Amino acid sequence: MLTLQIQRYEFSARSPLRFHRLIPSVTLRGAFGYALAQVLARDSGVEDLSSQVMLYKHLFKPENDGNYPQVQNQDVARHYQMRGWYSRPDHCSFLLDLTLFGRGGECARLFHYVMEVMANMGVGGNRQECQCLLVSSREVQPQAPAYDGGDLAVQFVTPCNRLSYRRQCFEKEVPFAPLILRLAARLRELDALYGDGTLDIGLDWRELEERALQVGHLKVTGGRMAAERMSTRSLHVQRIGGFVGEMRYRGDFQPFLPLLAYLPYVNVGHFNEGGCGWCRMQFVKEEER
Repeated sequence: MLTLQIQRYEFSARSPLRFHRLIPSVTLRGAFGYALAQVLARDSGVEDLSSQVMLYKHLFKPENDGNYPQVQNQDVARHYQMRGWYSRPDHCSFLLDLTLFGRGGECARLFHYVMEVMANMGVGGNRQECQCLLVSSREVQPQAPAYDGGDLAVQFVTPCNRLSYRRQCFEKEVPFAPLILRLAARLRELDALYGDGTLDIGLDWRELEERALQVGHLKVTGGRMAAERMSTRSLHVQRIGGFVGEMRYRGDFQPFLPLLAYLPYVNVGHFNEGGCGWCRMQFVKEEER
């Protein structure tokens, strides 16, 4: 079982907080990196600069330096992710869910301090100094959803960036196979790196893929949403767009329930740690369609 710890923070200010228009948590992800660097340089007790840099990369942006045999790519799955939304129409209050995966929960106290430093440093396009309040902290053990037939409705709240399958990138609509296989791959990596290695995805990979391809799909609303962000560190423009909208899936979902338990909690696709690939789901009966 891969456990999750979700810490909800509220950032509030007297003036509107100016975050990314489409994926506001991406802005806070960048500010989080700057604040973490400040904390490590000032309070970590690690005096050697190169050691500080190594620790920063390990905590904020781990890379595959040969110490992660479970990972095929250069980038390593982060042990955290962010999701956020404005909680007032004047944009003077913002709620942020910081999810820590498995052993990532050991960083909860450190990251709480980083959040406070981030608020004091100022966030958003106007570097707005604000207050940071820990609203709640809870541990989640996702359970397989109740299922007795019906379609699966998935709402893609934020762009599902670079979601690909068999060398095809899906941005105008998302079939079931790319979604569930990417989720499975992400969960296996998270469990291998930060969990206890016992996560059961229900099927072996080949059968999982074969069954996923049998599930039909229909786009109900939405399509490709173009979005970009500029890294203030490198000034490089990153394309973070993807599909936003609602997809309906029809088939036998019983084999996928252990995976679907995590879909409401785990972002999928690239830039997931900053808030891309946030999905909501529910099973819909015939009379509700």
